[in-house]
Amino acid sequence: MMTIRLVLGDLKDSARWGWWKLAVVVVTFALLCGALVSQSSVPSDRTWGDYIAYMLAGAYVPLPDSQTPYQFPAPWMLALLAIAFMTLGYPYENMIGVGKHVMLLSGSRSTWWLSKCMWVAVHATSFFISAFGVSFVFVVLTGGSLSLVVTTGLANAMYLSSYTYTAGASVAGFCVCAFLALLAICLIQLLLSIMIRPMLSYVFTVVYLFASAFYDRDWLLGGFIMSIRVDGLAHDGLSPVVGSVLSGIVVVCVALVGMIVVSRIDIVEKEGVG
Repeated sequence: MMTIRLVLGDLKDSARWGWWKLAVVVVTFALLCGALVSQSSVPSDRTWGDYIAYMLAGAYVPLPDSQTPYQFPAPWMLALLAIAFMTLGYPYENMIGVGKHVMLLSGSRSTWWLSKCMWVAVHATSFFISAFGVSFVFVVLTGGSLSLVVTTGLANAMYLSSYTYTAGASVAGFCVCAFLALLAICLIQLLLSIMIRPMLSYVFTVVYLFASAFYDRDWLLGGFIMSIRVDGLAHDGLSPVVGSVLSGIVVVCVALVGMIVVSRIDIVEKEGVG
């Protein structure tokens, strides 16, 4: 119960300065949905799944001998960096501020740490709630289907001449994998922010996501947040099962390592350099 109370308090305190970052995510999703409508000859043909896949499409891996110029997934990057920035500064500031008193009162630093992990998880969830919420509005307004299945016409709307989404594939499995990958990345950033300061941890996140945009490796979890690269939606893409397992392992390991780090960290020293 103490952990839940801390999470609720964190959400209340952080909402005062973090709402505009979530607004960036919502606006980005709205612009992407609008772009899909404008690119579709018959907008009512687009399904709810089409919008989700489009907003989180990302980009295919650039090939050296490809005649098609690589298009960097700027909207995808903006949305992910916005949610990462949203979870950046508050835990560190809380630790060197009121958080140290909470640790004394609760008698457990682990409780404080786990509450921050849950706080990050809530924000990762808000990312996907925003995606589903914004796309739902566009589906209703355009008279589309509320099915989570991706249509074959989506690739044409995206001007992908040599690429097609798998016919009849659902975005449900992809979204589970993408959520776990996003949660893992944000938790790594959380741990690093406690260890090496928030801005340096954000630099890591930026570099990591940039690497994910240009390379296709299982250890680059950003690729699992791209519908255009994940098997099931894509052809011969990254395995969503592998992505979910790897991300789950990272989440558990970060949570455990964080408990050790927080239990040994000198908060007074951190406060002095804060």
